[in-house]
Amino acid sequence: MPRRAGTGPRAEAGGGAMREGYGTRAPRAEEAEQVAALVHEAERSQDPTAGARTPAEFRAVWSRLDLARDARVATAPDGTLAGYAQVDVVRPGRLHADGYTRPGHLGTGIGAALIDWSGDRARRLAATAPHAGAPATLLHYVMLDGAADRMLRARDYRLVRVHQRMRRSLAGPLPAPRWPEGVTVRPCDGTPEELRRVHACAEEAFADRYEGVGRTFERWSADLVHERTDPALWVLAERAGRMSGSPSAT
Repeated sequence: MPRRAGTGPRAEAGGGAMREGYGTRAPRAEEAEQVAALVHEAERSQDPTAGARTPAEFRAVWSRLDLARDARVATAPDGTLAGYAQVDVVRPGRLHADGYTRPGHLGTGIGAALIDWSGDRARRLAATAPHAGAPATLLHYVMLDGAADRMLRARDYRLVRVHQRMRRSLAGPLPAPRWPEGVTVRPCDGTPEELRRVHACAEEAFADRYEGVGRTFERWSADLVHERTDPALWVLAERAGRMSGSPSAT
């Protein structure tokens, strides 16, 4: 059960030191494959159902970051990558941090160092134009009651949202869906016009949820449309020619 912890960017900078031989630096553009593998190992250690993100997805994210300042890798004494973190401005006043420690390197101080770095980097980003002077919130997604949860709480982060993952067995026949009267369902055709309609549906659906999503079409498509995306698997519900819903919108 992942959760989102949030605070204004006032988490303590500095903090615990990493074990001797470990260090941090900016990732290199050619390390996308190693970072993707590291993150996948870390996520799978907490959630066996976690899907793998591709190197191309990391390159897409890095293309909008200042890679030298907005991301860090932790290195082990043998030079291999042992941790990764990034801070991204989702929209003015809302920053998102991701941080991972590779299994086998837990307890070395990597997690605390990356959390402290992300808080410091978020403060610096929040102080730059056009964000300067406006209230800002830094968000982390973590597993409840895990080490990251405890470290964030110790740094004055608070719980603001909980996500639950729903799953069911696909063995045997599935019940036929029952659609409301007047609703038709079809696959997305994947055209730019259709994707903009899906984006508009998502923005409207979540406008009153958790202070609104507030993603531009460009940011939304960068997050959801990549080389693994098959829009034909996106089911669109329409009524009287108006899009009423899509599972892809989340």
